Amino acid sequence: MHKFSYSPAPLKKVKHVQFGILSPDEIKEMSVCKVEFPVTFEGGKPKPGGLADTRMGSATREFPCTTCQVNGNECSGHFGHIELVKPMYHYAFIVLIVKILRCVCVFLSQT
Repeated sequence: MHKFSYSPAPLKKVKHVQFGILSPDEIKEMSVCKVEFPVTFEGGKPKPGGLADTRMGSATREFPCTTCQVNGNECSGHFGHIELVKPMYHYAFIVLIVKILRCVCVFLSQT
């Protein structure tokens, strides 16, 4: 169980939560790095531009996060992005996309 340090900030009730989908440009803007290599470590250290790039958070205790400068216990993590050669559908949305297309597409509605 993770223990958080004391904060003098007053507690407030959550009034609402909103979820949304980020556009590709928003993702790139918020991303801390571009993941270009399918490896995690090189020479015993996290490879910059790799899957364990320290800009996305600490992979081990010995390497602090280079984005927020804290260790792995305190850093909640940051995300990077991968630029694909061709546009791809996110697999989690495939069923929803087919349902929407069946509502508007004459050919798909007959399948």
